[in-house]
Amino acid sequence: MPVNAKNNYISDNQSLLKQVSGNTNITPHNSENTPNSGKNKKEQHKSAIDYEQIYDRLVEDMGDKFVFYNHLISGELTYVSKSVFVMFGISEKEVIGKLWQNSVNWLPGSIEVAEDIVFRMVKFGDSFFQHEMQFIHPEGPQKTIRVSSHSVLNTDNNVISIDGMVEDITEFKQAEQKLHESHKQTEEALELLTEANLQLQSEVYHRKEAERTLSYIAMHDELTQLPNRKLVLESAQKMLALANRKQELVGCMFIDIDHFKDINDNYGHAAGDAVLVELSLRLRDSIRDCDILGRFSGDEFIIFLPACNSIVEIEDIASRILAESQNPMEAPKNKVVNLSIGIAVFPECGSTTDSLISLADKAMYQAKKAGGNRFYSQYHLVTSS
Repeated sequence: MPVNAKNNYISDNQSLLKQVSGNTNITPHNSENTPNSGKNKKEQHKSAIDYEQIYDRLVEDMGDKFVFYNHLISGELTYVSKSVFVMFGISEKEVIGKLWQNSVNWLPGSIEVAEDIVFRMVKFGDSFFQHEMQFIHPEGPQKTIRVSSHSVLNTDNNVISIDGMVEDITEFKQAEQKLHESHKQTEEALELLTEANLQLQSEVYHRKEAERTLSYIAMHDELTQLPNRKLVLESAQKMLALANRKQELVGCMFIDIDHFKDINDNYGHAAGDAVLVELSLRLRDSIRDCDILGRFSGDEFIIFLPACNSIVEIEDIASRILAESQNPMEAPKNKVVNLSIGIAVFPECGSTTDSLISLADKAMYQAKKAGGNRFYSQYHLVTSS
């Protein structure tokens, strides 16, 4: 091993060497520059040998994961530690005196980086660099090393060689790569999970929308979009239960179009459908927001009116409906549609939806028998003015 390399190591690591050797008077192996130059030459020589042995022992103690070296700025290796065989698959004798560039099967790019570092040390005086290199081991596997380089100066502060330490970080790099791949797989899994979650949310949303649509269709008349018989009856039952607790009146109107068959026969079923749609809009405009309006069947409509103060309030709404019906329809053009309305009142006329509807239906027929275009209740038979 070159004296310069050991002396530099000893100079930079005196405290560590003292601890290992137990010698408190360690100095670099250069007898001409030491304060102990007056010592016996035999003692100096023995001391130098001790330091070299300490250095070698420390290098060996570092294990096979590290290789120490020195090479001239021209590239010739002047020293490598014994661990070079384990790390690089070559012996000390095979590389000493040869260019380090030619001693190992380096992967592309590694030599260029290292040579650039040597150039910067010589040209610009940079004293320390650390970088990674890759090579192919003679037994086949690819290895990655971390190289720590120190410049060695002469008395004129010119770089004459490079001391360095090589650390095998192959396993670390492999673990790092696996971790990166694991992170990538995790990210990909999260992306897939997020995408699947979004798809699931979309499917749930569209399924709920479909369920709402089906529920609406099941509970509403297709032509007029009014609640159908089923929805009216369910809502009316809840209304009567609430009215029973609050002791309130509930009105029930059964409405039928007078001579509706004549409209279909004379103007066609399309005109009849148009009459039903327009009448449903007029009925909705004639009642309160809290009232329930539905198409019962054919040309029959039914209305439940909660929280009424008196029969008079119910009859006023019926009169308003009859008056509205006297305005000419848009289709058939200028056609006036007359209505017959039957009225029943909860709780006087009945306590269930079925009984109220039955009595209101009978009252409606009484209005028809009287000539139509009027409403009938147990209290009054009223003609539209």
